[in-house]
Amino acid sequence: NRTAPMAVSWKEAQVNEIAYWEKAFSAKDGLRTYTPLENVQFSVKHFLRHRLDFTACRDATLLDLGCGPTGHVVGLGWINAGFFRVIYGVDPLMDQYVRFGTMRETAQIKLIASKVEDLALPLKFDVVISTNVVDHVDDPARFTRKAAELLQPDGRFLVSVHCIGNLFLPFRGLMKYVDKNHPHHFTLREFEAILRGQFNH
Repeated sequence: NRTAPMAVSWKEAQVNEIAYWEKAFSAKDGLRTYTPLENVQFSVKHFLRHRLDFTACRDATLLDLGCGPTGHVVGLGWINAGFFRVIYGVDPLMDQYVRFGTMRETAQIKLIASKVEDLALPLKFDVVISTNVVDHVDDPARFTRKAAELLQPDGRFLVSVHCIGNLFLPFRGLMKYVDKNHPHHFTLREFEAILRGQFNH
């Protein structure tokens, strides 16, 4: 399936991404970052959007693909209280996020610095999450293939991504010069086609 055109390059987008978070976590720049409670609210909202109550996931295994320096790993880990047996966070920029101090491993939280497309784990997960990530990755088709490989047969893949509407289609070729953190800009139809390549529902 044909995917949306690349914007600049994945490597350049990663440089832009880490520069954004460097600024966000710099006191002198004062960009706002999420509090632990807001990370919890973010996760609860995401689960409810997919009609899954995370409190029903007791003893489940969870994998957050492209987790970033905040979000599900931080929020669900903070309030876990035994809901999830283990939470894995994967991100190619994980080493930098650990350096920021927002991400840390515990007995329950495991952190991996890797491109999702290259991830090698001898595990399958009950819940795989990808929140606004697929438009950041190098190869969206390989990314979704890996997500499918890592999901239990009866597991849930909770995926969301920003898509461009018809209004912006004539300008998509120019978006790489404005939206420099995203190497892809999908229409909803393109994103659905990528998912259909690996998931039948």
